[in-house]
Amino acid sequence: MDRDEAMRTLSASFLEYDSGSKGYLTRHELRAVHLAVFGWNPSLLELDAMLPKKPRGAARMELPELCNLLVPRLCTQDFDELVR
Repeated sequence: MDRDEAMRTLSASFLEYDSGSKGYLTRHELRAVHLAVFGWNPSLLELDAMLPKKPRGAARMELPELCNLLVPRLCTQDFDELVR
């Protein structure tokens, strides 16, 4: 998958799972995006490591942060090696 295709995939997933169109994903929404895109649920520890630390303890991720984090993973993932 190339970078542009990965960006489109993540953007579409972000918009689909951003309930209420708030402009960010909560921990639960991020887990749903990860499951939809990669096919597996990250653990709570993995989610905490992915979510940037915000003031006042608000754990949320905006689209640019999501793309910066997951586009490299999508680009290097070998879809022929996935086990179904």
